[in-house]
Amino acid sequence: MGQLSAKTQVDFADIVTLMEERKQTRDFPDEDVGVQGDWQFDKYMETLSGPDLHDQYGNFDIQRWRTFEARFQIENGPEVWAYIQRRLKSRRNMAPLVLEFDGAKEELSEYWTLQDRLFPENMALTISDYLGRDNTDRAIAKQVVPGLALALRRLDLARRQYRIQNPEIDWLLVKFYDSSPRTAFAKSKLDAWKEHQRAASRDDSLNESSTFQARLSPIGPALN
Repeated sequence: MGQLSAKTQVDFADIVTLMEERKQTRDFPDEDVGVQGDWQFDKYMETLSGPDLHDQYGNFDIQRWRTFEARFQIENGPEVWAYIQRRLKSRRNMAPLVLEFDGAKEELSEYWTLQDRLFPENMALTISDYLGRDNTDRAIAKQVVPGLALALRRLDLARRQYRIQNPEIDWLLVKFYDSSPRTAFAKSKLDAWKEHQRAASRDDSLNESSTFQARLSPIGPALN
């Protein structure tokens, strides 16, 4: 194969430098929607999996997600946002469980925001703030915020009832948030999932054992 000319090498280096500069400065010409979109898509995915959209216990915070997406759309404009949405829909190379979890967030949005429909705005905001606190802050809040303890008991009851009325939601909470099942449907799904994991583990053990035995077996005909 022929070598690249010096001119081609210089041009390629210039392109790489320009791309890096644009990433750092976010200086993209209008026609470079794909370039800017790829850069912002990476930032979007990093934020989705990062700590900013999760509470201190690692639970995905649907309200933070919605706030982030609204701000993200405004900052980047409709063309870049549309580009990102197209990329999100074509993520065939991502693990199925990751894609399922991504879809589950939206399905669970009503469950996570039940307080918004149960209480006046001030109390709903107080509860959302409470849920993002550690145990020490929670204990203090229950003592000093009037009506909070009673509101939390109402919310807990409403969540239990919601899960019983929506077995699919109950299963998503069990599967992705390690919650105990509240319905027979979720329990049966959990039992089947555990059995699948045990079967997969047994298969792996058998394969490892077979490989080990094959290594011990002599190669070729036995010598007399």
